[in-house]
This record gives sequence, C-alpha cells and structure tokens, in this order.
Amino acid sequence: MRHKKQKIFYITSLITVVLAVCLGVTCIEVNNSPLLYRVDAPLQDRIVRIRNLIVPQPVSPEVTLVGIDDYTDRKVGQYGKGDWLTRKPFLEQIKYFEKVFQPSVLAYDIIFLEFKSEAMKHKGKIPRKRLLSISENIRNLANGEISEIDNDVLLDVAKLTSEQGNSNLASSLANFVIDDSNATETILAFHCAWPDKDSPYAPEEWPIESMLGTDPDDLVEDNGTEYPYLRDISIPLRYVNDLPADYRFSTTATIPANILLDSGKIAFINVPRDEGGVVRRVPLVHGMEFNYTHPRTGEKIRRRFFVPSISLLSCLFHWGVDLPAMHMNGEFEIDGEPVIEVFWGEKIKIRKGSGEILEVPIDDNGSFLLDFVGRVEDFNTVSFADVGPFRAYEQATEILYNKIAMVGITSTGASDVGPCPVDDNTPFVHVHVVATSNLLTGTFIRALARKYELAILSLLALAMLPAAILFRPVKFSYYTGLILTSYLTLVFYFVLTHQYFFPIAGPLIFFLGSYFIVIIYDYLAEEKEKRKIRGMFSTMVSGDVLNFLEENPDSFSLAGQRVEATMFFSDVAGFTSISEALTPEKLVELLNKYLSPMTEIIMASNGFVDKYEGDAIMAEWGVPYPNPDHAKLACWAALDQQKLIKELSPGFKEEFGVDVTARMGLNSGSVVAGNMGSDKHFSYTVMGDPVNQAARFEPANKDYDTEIMIGESTYELARDHIESRLLDKIVVKGKTVPIQIYELIAKKGEISEDRRKIRDLYEDGLRRHWERDWEGALGCFKKALAIDSHDGASLTLIKRVEGYQITEPPEGWCGEYVRTSKD
Repeated sequence: MRHKKQKIFYITSLITVVLAVCLGVTCIEVNNSPLLYRVDAPLQDRIVRIRNLIVPQPVSPEVTLVGIDDYTDRKVGQYGKGDWLTRKPFLEQIKYFEKVFQPSVLAYDIIFLEFKSEAMKHKGKIPRKRLLSISENIRNLANGEISEIDNDVLLDVAKLTSEQGNSNLASSLANFVIDDSNATETILAFHCAWPDKDSPYAPEEWPIESMLGTDPDDLVEDNGTEYPYLRDISIPLRYVNDLPADYRFSTTATIPANILLDSGKIAFINVPRDEGGVVRRVPLVHGMEFNYTHPRTGEKIRRRFFVPSISLLSCLFHWGVDLPAMHMNGEFEIDGEPVIEVFWGEKIKIRKGSGEILEVPIDDNGSFLLDFVGRVEDFNTVSFADVGPFRAYEQATEILYNKIAMVGITSTGASDVGPCPVDDNTPFVHVHVVATSNLLTGTFIRALARKYELAILSLLALAMLPAAILFRPVKFSYYTGLILTSYLTLVFYFVLTHQYFFPIAGPLIFFLGSYFIVIIYDYLAEEKEKRKIRGMFSTMVSGDVLNFLEENPDSFSLAGQRVEATMFFSDVAGFTSISEALTPEKLVELLNKYLSPMTEIIMASNGFVDKYEGDAIMAEWGVPYPNPDHAKLACWAALDQQKLIKELSPGFKEEFGVDVTARMGLNSGSVVAGNMGSDKHFSYTVMGDPVNQAARFEPANKDYDTEIMIGESTYELARDHIESRLLDKIVVKGKTVPIQIYELIAKKGEISEDRRKIRDLYEDGLRRHWERDWEGALGCFKKALAIDSHDGASLTLIKRVEGYQITEPPEGWCGEYVRTSKD
C-alpha cells in the first residue's frame, strides 16, 4: 500500500509538472501570436488538405473567379503592358457583362490607379498647354521634323493614356446597367495602409481635396475627392461593439483613380499573412481614420468608421444589403435591429435582404479564419479571355448570371501571390473567393479560444493520470496510443465538419512528455522492484519463475492475498540420531548435500522454497503467482525428491555413515500469502488451515510407515496425474471432522503391478475395516503382506484390527483414527 501511495504521489506530481509546462507554453506569445500557433497552423493545414482530398467540400456556386491567367496573357497580352495600359480589355469585356453574363456583383481585385511619376513637372490632370505640346511633337514626328520625342512629353503621353483609359472605363462602368430596375453592383479595390502596432501612433493628415473637395467656396465633406466614397460604404462606429481601446485605425490608403470612384463602390483587398508568411485569415472589416485641419477654421477634425472587405461587400450586395443606399437614407436598422453589427473579437451579425440572420465569427483583429474548401480550380473559374469578345464560351453565362463575378490576376509570375493552407503559391484573388464562398455557404471554422485549449490539456491530464498509475508500461503505451489516436480523430472530425481547429502541438507535447516521464519513472521503479523481488526470491524459486516475477510483478501481491496453493513439508527421518552421530561440520555438510538437490527439484518445478528449519523444508506451489497445476507439480516434485534420495542414500551412508530417508506431507487449499513479520524483518510465506494440515501430514507418515502423505484436496486436484492409495480417515488435532488421507505412490502410469495389487487389497481391507468386518479386513491386509511383507500401512491396520477384536471400538466409532502425536 505504501508503494502504491508513493506511485500515486510521484506520477501525479510528474504529470502535473508536464501539464504546467504545457499550459505555460500555450500561454506564451511572440509578436502578439501564440508561440505554439507556429506549430499548430502547419499541422492544421495538412489536415485541411487531407479533408479536401477525401470528402467533397461546400464550394459555393454563387461566386465565379474570372482569372487573368496565362491563357489570357497569350491571347490578350501580358497584364500591365500594351492594351492593358489603356484599359481596352476591360472596356471590351464590360459590355458583355452588361448584355450577356449579367452578374449580380462585378468585383475587381485590381486597383485602377492614376499614372504618377516623380519625374513629371506637374501634378493632377494634364493642362491644355501640355496637350498642345503632345500634339505638336506627334505631328513633327510624323512629318519627319524630329526623330524622337522629348522625355517629358513621353511622360505626358503615358499619363494621358492612363487618364483616357480610366475615363473610358468610368464611362463604361457608369453605363453598366442590366435593366431599368436591377443594376449590377460594381466594386473597385483599394488598399489600406496597415498600421504597425509596434510603432508609435502618428496619424497622417489627409489632403484637404480628398476630404473637402477642390472648390474653395464649397469645402464640405460631401465634395471630397476620396473621403465620401469610403464613408458611403462604411459601417458606422456605433454599430461596432467592444472595440479595444488600443485598436489601431488605418490613416492612409491607396485609392483608385478619382475619375472611377463615381462608377462603382470601393472595398479594401488587404491580405495580411501570418508570422510564417502563410495566408490563413482575411479581415472582413477594418477601421479607417481621417484627420485633417479645416482650412477656414483651423479646427482639427477626426472621422472614424469601419469599411468592409471586397468579400464582405460583394456578399452584402448579393444578399440585397445596400450600404450606400442606407447612408443616403440614413436608415441602418430594420424593425429596430441593425442591418449589420460588429461584435469585436466575436462575430459580425448580418441581416440579409431576405430577413435571414447570419453570424460570421471574427477574431480580435476583425479577421475571418478562412476555411479553405478548395484550390483555385475547385471553384467556378473562367479565364478572362473566355469572357467577352476574346473567345466564345457557352458555359460562362451559367456560372456568371446573377452570381458574384470576381476579376483578379492568376497568371504565372504575378506578384500578388503567396502560400495558403491548400497551395504553396496561390493568387490572392483566390483568398477573396474562398472568403466569399465561406460567407455564402455559411461555412465557418473557428479557432478554439485560449481557455478551451487550457481546458483540453487539463482533461487530457485527467484521462492520462489513472492509466499512468494503474497500468504497466506496455498497457500504458497502448492506452496512450489509444487516447492520442482518439484525440487526433476528434481533431480531424471537427475540421471535417467545419467547426473548430483544435490545438495539436500542446496536446502532443503533453502526450509525449507525460508518456516518456511515466515510462522513465516506471522503468526506474520497476528496476527497483526487480531488485527487491530478486533479493526476496532469488534463492527460493527457479530462474524462470524469478524472471516471470520480475517482468510481471502484478501477478502476485506482497501485501497479502488469498490464493489457491499446495503446501509441502519434508523432514529427515531420525534426524536427532543423525545429528548426535556427526560432528557439527559433518552435519552441516550432510545437510547442504541433502538440501541443495531437493531445493533444485522444487525450484525446477516452479515451486517456492518458503523456509528451511534445520533438516526440514517448507515449500509451496501456486505462490507467489497463481498456477492452476500447483497440486500436480507439488506431487511430482515430492516423488522426484524421494527417487533422488534413494539414489543419494548409498553415498551418504558411505561418506557420513548414516542412513538418510525423508517423510513428506502435502495439502492443498485456500491460504493467505504475503509478506509477514515486523517492520524491520519480514518474509514472504503462507498461512491457513491447509498449511497446518500439510505440516501434520508429514509426521503422520510414521504411523503408516509411508514416505509421502497427501490430503484429500490434493488428491482430488492431482488424481489424473498420480498413482495413490487411500490410507485412512483421521481427525487431526484441533479438528472434529475426519478427513481422508492418501499415500502418494508414483506418477500416473508408473506404478508396478505388485504395488497396484497391494493398493487394491489394502483399500478393500480398509473399507471392510470401516464396516467392522474384522476377518475380511485381516484377510485383505495379509494378502497384501504376502506380496510385500514390509508394507507398513498393512502392518499398521492389522495391528489396529487385532486390537479391535480384543476390545470393541467405542459407540459412534466411524473407522477414523485420531492422530495424537505432536503437531
């Protein structure tokens, strides 16, 4: 019990230490990100890839990627050069979107910028004087009056080309109407300058024209060249709840060319990467801050609101939620409930045009954890060159009509690419398509909050602790493997069902740490236990049994337990006379030469040598670990000892001058086995009535001149393996119920014919004796003596029966013999 308590204490302490370490590591953050996230995230990516391979994923058919891909580069030209500078490919395509494909939303993951160059001597639109200069230079070049155009003029030509391309694109987009009642919503991209949380907060002021316009007589925010377009698609700050006090707003942005802003709505396309450079999240909303000084009053003015991402705004329009119209009407609520409301670090609550409520989970950065349900090719995808005049594509209408069409660059060599969980190099427009698909299908996977990660580790500790205490290393290894496999299966299940990303690194560290620490502890404790067992039993059991006990200490108990066993007692006949005839040195030498081979036989038959008392041996079979054949093994060992004694006896006579014979008693039954003694000195032994009876059977051999006497219980257990003779019924001292005793003669099938006849005659005479047929009993015993005149049992019973012929037994006599010799 003391050792059990020690193990409970040490194992509990060790696992608690491992748990504390894992909890601590789980809470460590580096660069505002959990340390273990760097391990968890790649493992979770692998699970997502496996999931996508084996199970069809919920990819929304309501969004289609129109990719400016390698095929488009071959058909139209490399993006960013040639016709792309004039926006011609977009212009030619827009009318097909208007007349043929008719998407509900046309979103460009492309920022259409104004042409800018530091070398240009003027800013803004090209003045008339410079336009005349361009015209003159081109005419002179055509007439051969000059061989090349001045660099400044070339810059003006490039800017003019960009201005006219944007102007034509704006006109085409402004006319982009499907019918009189339903216009395709066009979304243009802009880029927020993402704030650096580690740098001091130093907001830049926006240009006055961006905020208030260029008319000095009408400086109001509605006239700004950029601000009102951002404000009109914003989520008012009053609908953003629980915003952290230290939240960093973006104070600058890269906006499309001003001429395009009236032709569509704008949304940000920022795709931040994790610490490992992998895109796993995308912000759905982001705070913008606008600071300026009013030129008339000198007042410092600050405006703040949140703007949606291109994915969120596309879905809002697709669902019939028109943010610009709400700003125009000043109505952001339906039946007292906001159409869109942000609960920071928790969710974005959206009321669709149909009245359905959608809750989108977001993290503390307003970011949406993407569930990458497929690679680019797994979504509705069409080449830019297959949409419009470039090539007929019959199926384009099916995947574009009343869908969200998202145009982006997917060609090889594009700079707007990066790794994601399902692809080592994916275009960022794919990220926006995944986010849009997740929103449309309601497929939201969540990362577990830190408190739940800690709770999982604690539950795993509770699951491991009982096994670590109760199981031996092999079983504990199987159990650990089972728990680990079950946990990983659970992890995969929650990813498979698009619910949660469970932590992996922390539990793995805990599993491996706990496993190895427990195994090391068990190894050291087991080695200590082995040394203890070897010290206790090395001289008492065979090497095989000792090895078994060392490897299976749970197969027996030192604390005391009830077991079925066979007890053996032996004693050298006439040892007192022998000890008087020999010197002490010779007596010790004789005993050693006698006890050593007897012990070897006992140990070789899986017996346990309990103790020596001078010439006497006490041994047991069935302890210290259970053995169902304990009775058979004990009987055979006794027979082997008697056989060996007869072989050794002539040598003993010659060397020591004494005759050595031994009497043996065996009995089987339920006994208590365990360590017994004081705190300072104890030994493993057995006790109980079967032990006492076996001890009394050994001296009882003298009454029948037999060598081995066994009890009825031993006979019943070993009868199929031994030859025996029913000797008598006796009442042992201290008992009132008679028991049958047997003489053990030989192993099964090894009895001689004479011995068989003697046994049969004796047992017949014994039954006659019990029936008071004195003459018949005497006749049987005498016939037995005629075969072997030295048969001691027959001589004993003849003497007893002859005594009964003279004096009748007392009333109530049942034929039993009361043993009166000393126990």
